[in-house]
Amino acid sequence: VNGSAACTLCSAGKYNPVVAAALDMCTNCTSATAWSLPGGTSDELHCMCNAGYTGLSPSCLACPPGKFKGEIGPGDCRNCPAGKFSQIRGKTSGKCTDCTTGSWSQIGSAQPTLCLCNAGFIGVNGGPCAACPAGTWKSTTGDFNCTRCVAGKYSTT
Repeated sequence: VNGSAACTLCSAGKYNPVVAAALDMCTNCTSATAWSLPGGTSDELHCMCNAGYTGLSPSCLACPPGKFKGEIGPGDCRNCPAGKFSQIRGKTSGKCTDCTTGSWSQIGSAQPTLCLCNAGFIGVNGGPCAACPAGTWKSTTGDFNCTRCVAGKYSTT
């Protein structure tokens, strides 16, 4: 019988601002970067940003490289931890890539070249870093050369 069926909710990822809609007029949230709670919503502003995106719908922005967001909603993107980096935009996991052995990066690093060779290590930033050879030393981070010990001094590692 017409009018006896209960109203049907829009599915997740859709909204319907029309009152007394007689047809399925549910509209997808603005882009693939936004979705609504299960059961849909009546307003596009209730669509939420997917994991890997931040902001408020309909203006969800992908997390920039060096950051990630693992949950759905308006929360902020978080930095990759120190010693790690990520070149991926819209990253959904905090599993950022480790810097090579003997190097370290600041939090939120977006490139492997931001992994600097530690003090006591030599190499190209972002590449492999090796310990300074015996008889040399290095007190700073970066791709600087190890310095030879002066006469009267030595270094075993």
